[in-house]
Amino acid sequence: MRQILSELGWAISFLSRIPIGGRGNISKVPSYFSVVGYFTGATYFIIKILFPSFLGTIFAIALGFSLFDLFHFDGFLDTMDGFFSQKTASQKMEIMIKGNIGPAALFWGILYMITYITLFWKIKPFSLFYMAIFGRLSMNFLMDFSQPAKNTGLGKVFYPYDHKNTLFSLIFTLPMIVFPKMYFLSLSVSLFTAVIFNMISKREIGGYTGDVLGCVNMLSQIFILSAIFSVNGG
Repeated sequence: MRQILSELGWAISFLSRIPIGGRGNISKVPSYFSVVGYFTGATYFIIKILFPSFLGTIFAIALGFSLFDLFHFDGFLDTMDGFFSQKTASQKMEIMIKGNIGPAALFWGILYMITYITLFWKIKPFSLFYMAIFGRLSMNFLMDFSQPAKNTGLGKVFYPYDHKNTLFSLIFTLPMIVFPKMYFLSLSVSLFTAVIFNMISKREIGGYTGDVLGCVNMLSQIFILSAIFSVNGG
């Protein structure tokens, strides 16, 4: 149990700005990606319950991004800049590594946040757990399907990837089956997003990087919110 808690703490530290720390085999850390989603979802859920106004929504997103999602959003921006550039694969990688905000990052980043804020405000609070948990599960799926695009960086940390990590991360989502429709909808969107983006990233740069993993997480989250809102309005 102590080892599990230590590895979970490492996963929280790895996917957030909460410096819990941890020890153990780093290759097992992805097993807890979806568990980190519970903490993320709880943060959004509690603030949305306490402050249901539009300003409360802005506060919830600001705090949640600061603690959990800003790192992934940065990966989304870098990936948009790289993938939408008319460059070679190596040049796209250079753009992503530099991390400067280009026109593609600016455009897609603004569009993303407008959509995200709108959905976040209108969605029912408990739906935010599905967004956060299955968004992070999509990173497991992507690593399961693909391989790193380069020999350094965050994308290489968990390679070779142990497929049992995806199984364990999936098992940790089972408590959310309390609402079957939302569970299987979120799972399907998470898997579909990972499959499609796996093909895109292989074509663009030959695999995934840390930025691409963050991008897949953020895309899965907004697609899950959109799907849940479309099906039951929250």
